[in-house]
Amino acid sequence: LRFRTTSKAEDETIAISSLFPAVDIGALLDISGDKVAERRMASFLLQLRRIPRRWPLLGPPEKLNLLNFGWAPRSLGEIKEALDGDFAGSGVCTEHGLLAEYAIGRLHTPICIPPDCMDGSRKFFRVVVAHDTDQVEGDLPIYQVQLSTPRPEAISADRVSEINALILSG
Repeated sequence: LRFRTTSKAEDETIAISSLFPAVDIGALLDISGDKVAERRMASFLLQLRRIPRRWPLLGPPEKLNLLNFGWAPRSLGEIKEALDGDFAGSGVCTEHGLLAEYAIGRLHTPICIPPDCMDGSRKFFRVVVAHDTDQVEGDLPIYQVQLSTPRPEAISADRVSEINALILSG
């Protein structure tokens, strides 16, 4: 499905549903009204159930703007990474979101989200992350990390203004 596009986003899941026996095309066709493309994608993913757990980490595809589905790609054609079909690293798509296990790296000092990311002017920012010198012998491993910023509607002064952990993927 990589690099495929459609002129009608609401028909993407309809067009590909025959490739996935677990997907009920009738249930997708029954969805109409506001945000039909996004709601059909959410229904499609719920019907698939097992989803590669790395999907939330993929950038830059646009994500769904639906409660509990902000991790999900708006279009499967926008995913530029090859999906090898190995679902050993998968999660379970539920109405409450994607349930999956990840390795997390807690940060000793939180990273403040830049103001232009807070207001949605910029989607990514870069930071340099280094291991604590007390924990590592020899050369200090240093990594440059590009971080996606939360969507502006998900940020408020009392919710997210800094990052205190990173999801590690490899």
